[in-house]
Amino acid sequence: MTENRADIEYSLLDLVLLFRRFLPFVATLMIVAMLLAFLSVQFLVQPRYVSRASLLPGKPDAVQQRIPILERGAFRSAFRFGNVTTRNSLNLEVMLSDRVRGKIVEDLGLIDFFGLKEMRESTPLGAYQEAMEQLTQATHFEISLQLQVLIVVVTTHDSEMSARIANHYLDVTEQVLLDRLRNMAREKSRFLEGRIEEVKDQIERHELRIIEHIQSTGVGDTEMAMESAFSLLSPVESTIIDLQLRRDILAADMDPAHPELIEIEAELQVYEEFIARLDSIGADSGLRSPVRVGEASRTRVRLEHELSLLKDLELSLVEARETARLQSVLDMKTLTILDHAVPEVEPTWPRKRLTVMFSGLVALVVASALALFLDILERLGGGSRRDGLKRLMRET
Repeated sequence: MTENRADIEYSLLDLVLLFRRFLPFVATLMIVAMLLAFLSVQFLVQPRYVSRASLLPGKPDAVQQRIPILERGAFRSAFRFGNVTTRNSLNLEVMLSDRVRGKIVEDLGLIDFFGLKEMRESTPLGAYQEAMEQLTQATHFEISLQLQVLIVVVTTHDSEMSARIANHYLDVTEQVLLDRLRNMAREKSRFLEGRIEEVKDQIERHELRIIEHIQSTGVGDTEMAMESAFSLLSPVESTIIDLQLRRDILAADMDPAHPELIEIEAELQVYEEFIARLDSIGADSGLRSPVRVGEASRTRVRLEHELSLLKDLELSLVEARETARLQSVLDMKTLTILDHAVPEVEPTWPRKRLTVMFSGLVALVVASALALFLDILERLGGGSRRDGLKRLMRET
């Protein structure tokens, strides 16, 4: 610092007069800056358009979630059906896969869109991989922590293409998941087909075993006839007891040759011969032994029970196979879409109006500072800016 240094002070009036003095300069600088900003935004800077598509993490409908899964107790209910929830974590993994990105590149012609046409002519594989890489850079994904909503965000220099890419992520992901479900259904159908054939063979073998058992033990139609006949024993025996009681009461007061007593005796003889004939049926079949009858009956009951279980299992397997076949051909919805992407009218960057206004504001600040600096130089140099600059340089 020197002793000749002068302090320069400005009042509000001085600043107003200064602004009026340099108004053409400030206005010109602002207009030039805003014009340059507008031309740059309009012709030099590539705009960026953002499109968003979102998915809910909700479950698919009832048809989609019925995928046959072998669980404990499957031999009683064949196949149980477990709930398969299409969570957005799985959707995100599918969207990040090379299969989905490659499909989007091919379907939408992104090699040409990203300006890789010449590269494709020389190295097609390199152009394809570069397009996939640029697609990855143009896309990012967001998942809300509370609602688990998956948002696909795509940013390119073309508004319509941004929306098409975001929506195509949903379409290709849905197709991949649908193919997965169909492949699982086809695999289940093939597995069930084999199991049905095995069960059919077991049913045939059990039927043969039952026939052989009936032929070897005689537990068959004869036993059924005996059961039917013995079912009449209870009312017959009750009738015999009633007749014997009536006979004993009448015999106390009547002559043995009385016609009523003779009739009662004749009825008793008929019922007793019927019971004797039932006894002879059991003796002729050789099954009057309780041990033999019980053992043969238990074996037959067990075989018939196993045959019934096998037939139930066959029916359940057939139903599960038909369900799997239906799933393998159905066109199902695997995603719960919240919002589709739509083309944006205004670019996300740069904002034309905001950029031009900001450029004008910066030009105003710079022009005002420059005007103030020039006025300070004039005051320091006694009206000469050159002398003022020399004095300022000497004092600093």
